Amino acid sequence: MSIKYIHVAGTNGKGSVCAFIADSLIAAGKKTGKFTSPHVLDIAERITINNIPISHNTLERLCGQIDCPRETPQFERLMNAAFIYFAENDVEYAVIETGIGGLKDCTNRITPIISVITKISLDHTEILGETIEEIAFHKAGIIKEGVPVVTDPTQSERVMRVIKATATKKRARLIIPEQNEGFKLNMAGRHQQHNAATAAATMRCLGVAPNFSKTKLIARMEVVSKNPLIIVDGAHNHDGICAVTAEFDSLPHKNKVIIEGEIPCKNYQACTEEIRYAIKLAKDIVGEDGAVLICGSLYLAGEALKILKARNF
Repeated sequence: MSIKYIHVAGTNGKGSVCAFIADSLIAAGKKTGKFTSPHVLDIAERITINNIPISHNTLERLCGQIDCPRETPQFERLMNAAFIYFAENDVEYAVIETGIGGLKDCTNRITPIISVITKISLDHTEILGETIEEIAFHKAGIIKEGVPVVTDPTQSERVMRVIKATATKKRARLIIPEQNEGFKLNMAGRHQQHNAATAAATMRCLGVAPNFSKTKLIARMEVVSKNPLIIVDGAHNHDGICAVTAEFDSLPHKNKVIIEGEIPCKNYQACTEEIRYAIKLAKDIVGEDGAVLICGSLYLAGEALKILKARNF
């Protein structure tokens, strides 16, 4: 059975849109694989079938049998493992998230039945270019000849011009969803409404009813504590952080603190200890009636969740 691929690129919202699409397909009775990155708590999160993560033993077996140079990046090894895993298990649909960009991304070897481009903003400028048009050019690189493409309805004019030009060149039907549908979602934030609109338009193009009733991702405005209110989000660039802080600012709590940062590869343990201290300090500052937001990267969010759920601070 030939797998039907859905290819998702963009800067922000890729993980949420992939989840909305996969959950709708699963609700419709379609066996659905999903490949996303990065993970939050466990590497197995990146490869799932019907939302069940791959086992560590299977992942190790598949990575071991892939014949590729030792210097091949981890992302590409995992992608290859995902493709084999989906084929072995006869999935009907596979939702594939790009790594960085789209045009030169290793996932771009697939020919999808539909392409999806989420909100594009400045990120990875050292690789994709310093202007929004250059970045949009790379993201729009997933558009294939004659394959329909759905894009976020809130793209800037500069981004939309690039997407429209690429779609026209590739003779691909461009679908821009309505912004005002008002979906009932399990994930907070106005930005998630735009993600849901993008996913819903994708599902309608495929002839499958949108179903977001069970969609909820780790570290997307995730409430970990109520007294004080502690929220963890993986936002990591300017637009993403602006979106989550806007939601945070709208909360009625009088005392609020934002912890924002990243976890570098070096001095990982020392950085984790600083995060632990920051959580304790923020909690003491806001008191039981206050609110704390932790954001900066999905890796940071993962460490914060481990600390908070273990109450180890």
